[in-house]
Amino acid sequence: MENEVEKVRTIAMDIVKQMVSVPENVNIATREDVDDEGNDVTILTITADPKDVGVLIGRKGENATAIRKVVGVIAFQLVNKRVYVQIDAPRKSYAV
Repeated sequence: MENEVEKVRTIAMDIVKQMVSVPENVNIATREDVDDEGNDVTILTITADPKDVGVLIGRKGENATAIRKVVGVIAFQLVNKRVYVQIDAPRKSYAV
């Protein structure tokens, strides 16, 4: 099972690296968790260069939704369990 999750992580990494301007700053961490219904899930957390986060999220979240759908379908085929994708976006603070 661990090997299949690593395949999903690698596929997600390949997709994301094609979208960003600084691919060497892309990292995807994996962790196991349990969803609200008690099912085991894997969570992939994508971190990238701050200037690339907007590209990963896209207008109205369209790119993020597409990444989640594609990775989710591939993961369900390989691992037969839910894999959720999160994009780690830096918080902006505004001085008043």
